[in-house]
Amino acid sequence: MFLLKIPRTSHAKEGMLDKCRDYYRGNKQQLRNIDEFEHAYEPTKAIQWYTADMFIYKIVNKSLRTEDIDLLYLFRFYIIDLCQMLEQEYKVLQEFQNVTTFTLYRGLKMTSVDIENLNKNVGNLISTNGSTTRDINVAYMYADVGAKTNNEKIPTLFKINVNIQSQTNILANIGGISKFSDEAEVLFDLGSTFKINSVNYDKIERFWAVEMITTDEGEQITNEYITNTKSKALGSTTILTFGQLLANMDEPRKAQQYGENLLVNNTEFAVGIHHFLGLVYPLTKDYSKALDHLVHARNLFMNAVPPNFEFAAHVIPALIISTALKSSTNEV
Repeated sequence: MFLLKIPRTSHAKEGMLDKCRDYYRGNKQQLRNIDEFEHAYEPTKAIQWYTADMFIYKIVNKSLRTEDIDLLYLFRFYIIDLCQMLEQEYKVLQEFQNVTTFTLYRGLKMTSVDIENLNKNVGNLISTNGSTTRDINVAYMYADVGAKTNNEKIPTLFKINVNIQSQTNILANIGGISKFSDEAEVLFDLGSTFKINSVNYDKIERFWAVEMITTDEGEQITNEYITNTKSKALGSTTILTFGQLLANMDEPRKAQQYGENLLVNNTEFAVGIHHFLGLVYPLTKDYSKALDHLVHARNLFMNAVPPNFEFAAHVIPALIISTALKSSTNEV
């Protein structure tokens, strides 16, 4: 996950907690939970905090579900710890698991649109994270199989065939440390990749059954993308790859916001970030900001010890184009 490549700073925790207090202002119980987190949190307890029914689980899941770049970046302090602890638990699972494959289940209530999208993607990859269970009855309970349904939400049961030897789909058996220890809970890491094998409707029990398998194909595609992107981008670093991906996905404003967030506390990579922002601001016709960042990038290249004239020269064409575009649109 790209967030793991972003350096943690002393401001990361403060920014995250400030956001939480603003979000839960007026909610005395959650504000007490936030105070407790501030004083008692330890990285080794990241999984326990996630499985508790508190603010962390709710906001992190919201940011993942909505792909909110600002929230994901803001919560990097905690998300990095969670991913690292899941990886440690996965190594323990790999060492002591007697079989190389096993089955997990997940029960959800989904809209007909969501199910239609799953149907259209049979044979394709999806990326997700979240809680699963070894106990199919727990999944049935969460899917509400057998209960009276309405047209808005339909019981859906996911059957996930897991290969424990996967190097990229991290999961942890957290039944012993979860608040809900009786649910045989297994938690997948952020960005885990699955291939959809089938989507079928069970006419007898009236629920949709989705069968998936874990796969490393998503990581292979990501690595190829990173390699290609870094070979093309000036001053590129791993932390910029996510921003470049957003720009390529036609999300220029999210790419700009991501770059601006990076610029606050990552002076080590300032030259590459300024150059990146100088290239993405023209995508929304904000040529003034593009020029500002390109000039910063050029000056940083020129003032380096020793000066990097080659990289500075690469910035000049973008400077000329942005200057011309700014003049043609009569920006002030």
